[in-house]
Amino acid sequence: MTIKTIAGLCALALPAIAIAGSTTAADWSGLYAGAYGESTSVDIVHNYDFGVEFGYTATGGTGGVMLGYNQQSGNIVYGVEGDFNFGGATGSGLCDGGTVPLCTGSGSEPTFTLGQVMTLRARAGFVSGNTLVYGAVGVSQADVNVVDVLQPATVDETHAGYVAAIGIEWMLQDSLTLGAEYQYGSYEALSYPLVSTPDEIGFETSAIRVSVKYLF
Repeated sequence: MTIKTIAGLCALALPAIAIAGSTTAADWSGLYAGAYGESTSVDIVHNYDFGVEFGYTATGGTGGVMLGYNQQSGNIVYGVEGDFNFGGATGSGLCDGGTVPLCTGSGSEPTFTLGQVMTLRARAGFVSGNTLVYGAVGVSQADVNVVDVLQPATVDETHAGYVAAIGIEWMLQDSLTLGAEYQYGSYEALSYPLVSTPDEIGFETSAIRVSVKYLF
């Protein structure tokens, strides 16, 4: 998933944004907390011995909690939100003489597990009646565990990255909302000392999230 794709998703939301100014807006201001469930896909780029690049995917269902604060001026809502994700996406790859001819030596058969993820995002959006359409950007930190049965080794690392999202929320009651969101994340490549010559691993995430929030 790329920034161009996110821009396309934003374009799909424009009809809802366009009518925002003509409809009485519900009040989204103040502190809120919530929980969410999500389906996550991770596209991993694994550089074996800093020389042979191969890719694989990790998937999984997970969830988390969030805390945020909104300000509102007419139909415009803006604020900040932090969230903690419990993690759980897992996937495996294979790089040896049979799958990738340049993978010499012991080869690599890694199992990648995305652990806890924390994000801090700025949000801004438009309200039309009881509906909020918004975008969000921010920074993220993700814990990763890689186990390689061919090298063999186990390494834990923490990757820094950024996230960008688009979402929609509906106010079901004065203090309860239901939301849906797509979030993209890109994380730095780090050295993994699985053998004497380290591997390098970076990744991108795509997540579909459903949330429930309570406004205080």
